[in-house]
Amino acid sequence: MKANFTVSTIRRMKMLALTALFFLMLSGCSIFRSSSRFRNEDIKLGVSKAFILEKYGKPFKEELYMEDGDTIEVLCYKEGLYASLNEHMVSTFFVFRNGKLERKEQTDELVKRNNE
Repeated sequence: MKANFTVSTIRRMKMLALTALFFLMLSGCSIFRSSSRFRNEDIKLGVSKAFILEKYGKPFKEELYMEDGDTIEVLCYKEGLYASLNEHMVSTFFVFRNGKLERKEQTDELVKRNNE
């Protein structure tokens, strides 16, 4: 028994397959990220806030306060990562004193254990 497909049906099937493949590839890029994009080798202490903003874009959260007469600014970025089949939410904090990067801190929180 031979299937009889029209040209229109074949085109729709191809488009559907290509669309599914595109979304699968797109989701694969973000779902399986296992390391932070805020690597120490890409960042040097003393760089400006403008450098970090240009490199990483708008932060998730910002803080601004005074400490011992200095202006302290904190930029917080969040990213979801996978490690050992578990989902983690990693927060990266860039702390600036008078406009210069003084330190970078990272914390992580287990969001979902996937091996249960």
